[in-house]
Parts: sequence; structure tokens; C-alpha cells
Amino acid sequence: MLYCILTLTSCKESEQESYFPLTNYIESELQSIDSLPVAIIHYKSEGNELDTLILEKQEFRKIVHGLILNSIDSSQFSNQFNETVMEDVGIGLITLSYIAKGNEQALKNIDIYVNSGSSLVKRIYFERIDFTPTIEIRRKMLWSIGKELKITSILNNKDGITQTRTDRYTWGIDNE
Repeated sequence: MLYCILTLTSCKESEQESYFPLTNYIESELQSIDSLPVAIIHYKSEGNELDTLILEKQEFRKIVHGLILNSIDSSQFSNQFNETVMEDVGIGLITLSYIAKGNEQALKNIDIYVNSGSSLVKRIYFERIDFTPTIEIRRKMLWSIGKELKITSILNNKDGITQTRTDRYTWGIDNE
């Protein structure tokens, strides 16, 4: 009986200390994209301008590293983010939320949506804020697993002028 209690206590403690392996997961998604015989289509919209182009997979990898992976230090993740786990039985999703503990890092929020029935990740949502001397850039990024990465950037300059830009990178076979 004592062994069972100690084992359960140990499991609970280790569960609290282990976070979702986000860096490895995104890297495996990038490797999967690299192996697919499909192009990455980049849809850009800013104001009334729309543009579509084919993006090299290596260029997409650079974008993901620059905006997401370079902001996550796996060895320091538990020191940088607080984790909250919630389950919504009505929609069948478990949400792993990570909120930045301080203001030092650009990545502020990460939400990982997991199908509670299959335990498969469905989507990952990221928020980050970057500053230049004259502009604040807020990015809201939604990674739909196996399909696309959508980035909405809101640029605010010192004069109070706001611009919004949307970049959508698709690679799934059934994307429009």
C-alpha cells in the first residue's frame, strides 16, 4: 500500500515538472513538411493588397525558427512559462496553456489544443510581441497541424498608426 502511494505521489510530481515537448514537436512537423511532395503556398494580405507565391521549404523553416523555435529554450521552458491544463468535454479538447512568467521573452502565450479522444495535437496558437525603436509588432500565430501556419501581424507605430498583415503558409493537400 505504501508503495502505491509513493508511486502515485512520484507520478504527480513528475507530471507537474514535465512540459509538452514543443520544440521537438514543431521540428517533427517541419521534417514531415520536408518529406511531403507538395509546395508551400504563401498567401499575403496587407490592406487591399493580396499576393500569392510559392515558398521554398528551407525559407519556411527559417521563418518558423525565427518566430517560434528560437524563442523557446527547451531546457529553460519550465522557468520561462507557467502551465495550465484544461479539458473541455463538450468539444473534446484538452488545452495546454503556457503563459510567459516575465516580460523578457518575445513569446508571451502558447496554447496547444489536443483531441481528448485520440490525444493528437490539432492546433497550436502562439502570441509574441516584438519591439523596434519605432514599431511594436504583435503576432498571433495559429499552426493547424498538417495543414497551415497563419500569422496575423499588428504593427503599431509611435504616431498611433496601426497596420495589419496576414501571412498564411499552406502545405496540406486539402488546403484552399
